[in-house]
Amino acid sequence: LQLLGDVLLIPYYAWQGPEQPEVGFQPTSLNQELVAACPSLRSYFCTPWLRHTYTAFSWYTFLELLPLHNRPEHKLRRQTITMPDGGTVCLDWVEDDRRDEDVTKVLFIASTWAGDSLTFQARKIAGRFIQDGWRVVTMVKRGCGLRMANPLTTERTFTLDIDEDLHACIDEVARCCPR
Repeated sequence: LQLLGDVLLIPYYAWQGPEQPEVGFQPTSLNQELVAACPSLRSYFCTPWLRHTYTAFSWYTFLELLPLHNRPEHKLRRQTITMPDGGTVCLDWVEDDRRDEDVTKVLFIASTWAGDSLTFQARKIAGRFIQDGWRVVTMVKRGCGLRMANPLTTERTFTLDIDEDLHACIDEVARCCPR
């Protein structure tokens, strides 16, 4: 029923125009400068045909199953980081012709649900940022990875309370791309 309602309301949402999101933040001078520099925070237009979370999720899951979308557009290099407790996290670096030392902008994707760099969404985001000159790296958490699994090496799986994994990955990216 929800899907039917969403489909019937597509013309309404298409003509409705952008929304003005409410952005809450601490009013420090740095935060005010950041918000002022992001025009996308002042106006938001959601795609009219994928407004519902489950509809969007179903659509991208369907695209993931198509053979056309199963090939990565760029080569990947996987780097494994062993944590002090023996657990492993990985960094999937999207390869291109630039050296890490020459890169000044890095997109760090801390992937969620599927957890690796080969999902449709991660590949599309990576492709877009690479076109704009960014280096792209995806963190693959403990025991995660839909297509390229990062097998568990300890009993401790990924949970949101393991921020030392995130810190270790960010530190490694900063070491590899110092500029």
